[in-house]
Amino acid sequence: MKRLLFWLKVLGIQLVGFVAIIFYEGCCGDTSLPYVEVTAISLTTSNNLIGEQDTLKLNVLPADVRFLAKQSGFFQSAYALSCPMDGDGGPKYKYTKFEITSDNDFDTEHPEGAPLNAYFDLLVQYDKRIFNLATTEVDLLANMALDIGSIVRTTHRPAAPGTHTLSVKIDNEHGTQLLATLTVTWN
Repeated sequence: MKRLLFWLKVLGIQLVGFVAIIFYEGCCGDTSLPYVEVTAISLTTSNNLIGEQDTLKLNVLPADVRFLAKQSGFFQSAYALSCPMDGDGGPKYKYTKFEITSDNDFDTEHPEGAPLNAYFDLLVQYDKRIFNLATTEVDLLANMALDIGSIVRTTHRPAAPGTHTLSVKIDNEHGTQLLATLTVTWN
């Protein structure tokens, strides 16, 4: 009987400790900077020379990020199991434009400066979803493209081999325009 009481006390102490830890983690208070605004982007690729059978894969990366306060809300995460991080609420301003262009004629239908979105897809690597840049809602597309682990890719080639400087432009409703360029050569 003494042994049973001993183990019940040990179990009770562990249970109280576990509840205290959950309560402590759950009382994290308000996150002061739950929204994010990307103010600059960069483009990278693993290969700037694209062969005949190659796929161009671009990473659109946030190069400068600001964390912003949110509008007032009534309830916060008072009983959450963990506290949200800064930027956990996503972008503060909706994206209104996501466009890829080239500084040279891509083909007869896409002269210099014309949007090439129909030729590009967005691959979300962690769940293998694919979205065409021309047919996907702009805000969703920009959010996913700026998420690390997403790749913008194309298997389309210009009509003639050569060097192209590709530009990615992303605008938001706050008036911020993000622009990055990358030079690639199709053989």
